[in-house]
Amino acid sequence: MEIKPFFACMRFRAAVLTAALLFAGPAGAELVDRGTRTSDTSTGLDWLDLTESGGYTYSDVAASGSPFAQAGWRHATTSEVCSLFAAYATEADPCPSTLTFSTPTGSQDNFVDLLGVTGSAFVNGEYTRGLFDDSDSGSDPSVYGFAFASKGNAYATVRIVADEYPSHWTQIGQPLPDSGHFLVRASSPIPEPGSAALLALGLGGLAGRNRAAPGSRQRPLRRESPLRAPDPGSTLPLATRSAAGSRLLAVSRIGAETPRLEATTLHRQVLQPAVSRLVAIRLAPSFSFHPTALFVRQ
Repeated sequence: MEIKPFFACMRFRAAVLTAALLFAGPAGAELVDRGTRTSDTSTGLDWLDLTESGGYTYSDVAASGSPFAQAGWRHATTSEVCSLFAAYATEADPCPSTLTFSTPTGSQDNFVDLLGVTGSAFVNGEYTRGLFDDSDSGSDPSVYGFAFASKGNAYATVRIVADEYPSHWTQIGQPLPDSGHFLVRASSPIPEPGSAALLALGLGGLAGRNRAAPGSRQRPLRRESPLRAPDPGSTLPLATRSAAGSRLLAVSRIGAETPRLEATTLHRQVLQPAVSRLVAIRLAPSFSFHPTALFVRQ
């Protein structure tokens, strides 16, 4: 069947739209809650909730045999922490620095809840804080970076500092209280097609149905052969005329629906029993025989 250019163009457009929706990147950056981890759609990184790594020292978490390292987690770098806070909390400029940056109360609530509340204070309210790898910004490899974000009672705050912990010899080998570790790994989300992509697939399928398979053009229906009922004035009994009429209808339908049936088969399976039946009941002279059906002579 020849395809009209209009429908071919429509199918092409539907295919292009479907591909664009399926392979297009995210419309906007966002943090997606995935239970004990949070996915950043702009960087393709997963952030482990800080409440999952609380109570561990930096060395314990970074060791190659730790459960965190075996699961693919590593300490986030300074630039990764600065970018996360700037995108979803409050930008620290410069970053890192020893300054504390304030922001309106409530503006960082969602950010703190996603990363995990590690503690609470009177002024700062609930907060999240932890250690990160500051080897790209710090000067002392034995001292690590520290980042903090709070919801705030009076006002919310952010602080990102390099070479911060441990700051005293008594803290060496000890975990930082009320904190965790900023750990990241590459995201591996399960594909979740959007409703727009599913709609495009449906439209593409409907457009594809316009193409007819080769040789699928419908043949015109064959009209049944005309069948004339027995003469109402016939001398045959009513039951006999009814039976003869049913037999004639069956003969006519078989002749119309099976045009390729061989004459011998038609004669043996249909005509011969019909003739025998009519002879047995002493068919009246007003009937005559036809090769493919029985008709009433008027």
